Amino acid sequence: MKAAADAAHALGVRLAVHTYGLEGARDAVRAGANTVEHAEELDDATLAEINPLALTSDGQVIAAIYGFFDKDRFWFYQSGFQPAWARFSPGSLILEFAVSEAIRHGATVFDFLRGDESYKAEWGARFEPSYRLLLWPAS
Repeated sequence: MKAAADAAHALGVRLAVHTYGLEGARDAVRAGANTVEHAEELDDATLAEINPLALTSDGQVIAAIYGFFDKDRFWFYQSGFQPAWARFSPGSLILEFAVSEAIRHGATVFDFLRGDESYKAEWGARFEPSYRLLLWPAS
């Protein structure tokens, strides 16, 4: 996995690793994967290595955003919050923090990625269509 990450980075591209379980996620993070997909059952140490933006109260994570920087862009991938804290709008608070951090780190674009959910428009996002290209050899 380290060789794949090094090769991808040498070409100037990001590496996404699809993995299940703690060991696979830990190995992907330590190998240099830019994003780990479908990671489940992460322990606190591995989660800290992934380094999501988190909102905490008394040491408890109540909201988090997982995304990544690439040049002048922050790619917003996933977020969540503890439902018990909903009345305090932790999703909006962590999103505002993420936008501020993106700006502080030089991002000129905060990309919400696919989807036309209403909260994205409330933050000023413009819908851009996604395209998929499938290629296969001629028979």
